[in-house]
Amino acid sequence: MAQPQMQQQGYPQQGYPQQGYPQQGYPQQPQQGYPQQGYPQQQMMTTDNKSPNGEFHKGLFDCFSNCGTCLLAWCCPCVVYGQNMQAAQQKEGCFADAAVYFCVAALGCNSCLGAYGRDIVRESRGIEGQFITDCLVHACCVPCALTQERAELVHAGKM
Repeated sequence: MAQPQMQQQGYPQQGYPQQGYPQQGYPQQPQQGYPQQGYPQQQMMTTDNKSPNGEFHKGLFDCFSNCGTCLLAWCCPCVVYGQNMQAAQQKEGCFADAAVYFCVAALGCNSCLGAYGRDIVRESRGIEGQFITDCLVHACCVPCALTQERAELVHAGKM
């Protein structure tokens, strides 16, 4: 004699999965298409790789959070500038940009070229700013500016 099944209030009938609680034999994740009830929604990743708030990920004086880059930018800013331009513009090499920065720095105009590079990084990440402020940032503290730009490119996954 089979015993009758009693269904308690709030519990699913035996044999039917309740959405949100995967059971044996039922998929753990929803199939492609419309989202199903009970499953967490995955955040969509954008392919444009823009800064969500229009600002740099790290502050200008957070340069000591990456002491290696900061020290390299202090001793050989042309190398960091070249590597940043290589990553921002998706180029093959950094020697040409580094050599141009070295020559321009010998003439004393490296803040203008640094501002140009910072502008490229800002444009690639959708960060607001102006050329004159970029020029002032590079005139005041080249290692901090280059380290901040490098951190932004690393955060964007370009390096």
